[in-house]
Amino acid sequence: MRVLQNLAFPGPSQVQGLSFDPEREWDVGSLLLEIKMLEERLYGSGDIISFNKHQESKRHVGPSKTADKRGIRPFVMRLPDGNASEHEDDMDKDDDDNSNRHGLVNRKQSAPGDHAIRKRFVMHVSDDDGGLDNDDGYLDSDDDGLDNNKGNLIEASLSEMINEFQLSVQEEIRSQSSAMKHKLAGNNQKLKSSLEKIAKFLESRRDLDRKVDTEFRRMLAETVDNHLTAIRRDHEVKSQVEERKLMSDAAEEAKRKEKALHEEKLRQEKAKAEAEAKLKEEEAKRHALEAERKEKETADKLAAAIAQEAAARLAQESVSGSHPDSGSAAKKSDAFKASKSALEAEQNRMLKLKEFDEMIQILKSKQVVLYSKDFSSHERHMARLIRTISGTKDNVRTRASELIKLMSDPAFPKPISIVTFCKKVLLHCKSYNIAVVFGCAHLIVVVTSKVILSMDILLAEFHQACIFTVPKSTASKSQYESEAAYYKALGFQEDGGKIEKEQDFMKGIESYMKLYGAIVQTEVEGHYNSHGLAEGWSWLARFLNALPANKYTTIALNAFLQTAGFALHRKYKSQFRKMLKVIAEDYLTALKGREDLVLHQVIAEIQSYIKDQKFLRRPEGSVLEASSMSSQLAPV
Repeated sequence: MRVLQNLAFPGPSQVQGLSFDPEREWDVGSLLLEIKMLEERLYGSGDIISFNKHQESKRHVGPSKTADKRGIRPFVMRLPDGNASEHEDDMDKDDDDNSNRHGLVNRKQSAPGDHAIRKRFVMHVSDDDGGLDNDDGYLDSDDDGLDNNKGNLIEASLSEMINEFQLSVQEEIRSQSSAMKHKLAGNNQKLKSSLEKIAKFLESRRDLDRKVDTEFRRMLAETVDNHLTAIRRDHEVKSQVEERKLMSDAAEEAKRKEKALHEEKLRQEKAKAEAEAKLKEEEAKRHALEAERKEKETADKLAAAIAQEAAARLAQESVSGSHPDSGSAAKKSDAFKASKSALEAEQNRMLKLKEFDEMIQILKSKQVVLYSKDFSSHERHMARLIRTISGTKDNVRTRASELIKLMSDPAFPKPISIVTFCKKVLLHCKSYNIAVVFGCAHLIVVVTSKVILSMDILLAEFHQACIFTVPKSTASKSQYESEAAYYKALGFQEDGGKIEKEQDFMKGIESYMKLYGAIVQTEVEGHYNSHGLAEGWSWLARFLNALPANKYTTIALNAFLQTAGFALHRKYKSQFRKMLKVIAEDYLTALKGREDLVLHQVIAEIQSYIKDQKFLRRPEGSVLEASSMSSQLAPV
């Protein structure tokens, strides 16, 4: 039951000696408990008067459970212990107050002669009513009629007030109970709705779980079915493979038997053919031995003739005390500036080249049976291979193997092959781009490592084509008989009695020196370069020590550095930098003040090469590409 709040009496706090002290929080159970306690106090009995309108029944009401649980103190009605004179209000005022009050006083109906009750509900009579108080504040017992009437009036007023209050409390309790019922009904409805939603959610959840379980079972069944199908298919494939293997084994066995029969038949036929061929072979061997004996006799005669002619030439040279051209060579050596070691190396190479040329003339003049093939076709074939050289590894490897095979062919004299190779390589040197120059250098290193003396002959051809490969330079024009002789000594080519143009000559110097520098720096795995970086370092030292600074030597130096500078710096490092410092401070300084556009361009290139440290970058084309389609489509 809901606790009634703010329930208080609107009248005075005391009426006829009764003091009301209500608390803010109390309920009807607490009020009834206080009334019961009051009755026990007044009458010494536990009976409580029922507060219905006609007072026809009694009921016993115990302490409120709600008050006990919530800690609400009960409604207290106090009776003062003092005299009647302590009350300040009169009977009329008490009657008015009692008529407006909503307090509760519980008591039993008593007999009219019950003086114990009347003594506790004594009213103070004011002077206006004519009543006289005793000394103790109570009425005399002689005025029993007036006392009874007033007591009945108070008791009736109090009973009426209690009935009215009970009715108001009951009405309030009914309204609160109705509101509580409505609220409980609403809460029950909400709870019912929530339970229905929960039931629907659980049902939908169960449906979803059933669907998921069904889908999972379906997927599991499909997976198992697919797995079993795959196993069955694999088993079928293996069975088919086994069947085909058995069939193929049977077929192979049949083929082997048939082949064995066929081979036996062939063996018999072959044995018969071999017996016949053996007779023919023995007869052919006899003829071959006879022909070989005759060829050997011819070769011995040719070698004896060549040796006899060489011995005669050497004997003649020993008698004269020097080489036939030694005098002229001495005179020529005085006209050139070069280191002594460079001139000696050049002379040795030129002697070997001259010997090869003499042997070639003898071989071509002797139309012997051993060398009956056409030399010109052999030379054209070699020239065609050299013209198709490119800057790729596959091309260089193929051309080198073909050239080595041609130069090792016993059908042609080796001197002719070597000299032809060297001349053709230098003949096409001017038409090579920088990539082909390095490709040609790789080919030269591979061929010369397999063919003996070919490097010396090639260097001799270099020296003839360009004197700066020695290196050496000519003296002044005044030491020569004519201007044409001076230009020839420099290396100008003569064609039809005309000396080539200076522009072509400078282009030739650049081409020869680039190829020479490329050969010096080339290293091929598995092949020995007999004229490698050590010879290139010697050439650079001899060049700076012996050659003067002029336009032609500057072109030669620039071309050599462009191809060999990177490899020389990688090997000699600080020593090579010192060489470059000498070139920058001494060699190029000596060229200042000369008015020549070509010379100025070459000087600018050398200065840029040193200043920008281009020697730290690998030259373009020095590393051959793996392969190229253009190398296969080159013109033959």
